[in-house]
Amino acid sequence: MKNFNNLLLDLTSATSGIYATKKKASNQAMEKFDYQIDQMELRMTKREKALRAQFNAMEQMVSKLNAQGDFLTQQMNALNGMKK
Repeated sequence: MKNFNNLLLDLTSATSGIYATKKKASNQAMEKFDYQIDQMELRMTKREKALRAQFNAMEQMVSKLNAQGDFLTQQMNALNGMKK
């Protein structure tokens, strides 16, 4: 009975028992996941910033091309008007 009692005490120990070991492993896994989430959020923030910059540059280019297209259309209309 004494051996069984010692075994139970070892298994239910607050520092080295099954529950304590599982809890420690679970906490370590959660800390690792939290770190990975933080790192991914940093990468996503940087990626978002880069994509927004690319999008803004594209928008400016499209705007310039539209203005250039409008100018060329006006010039073509003026040329067509001179022929008549």
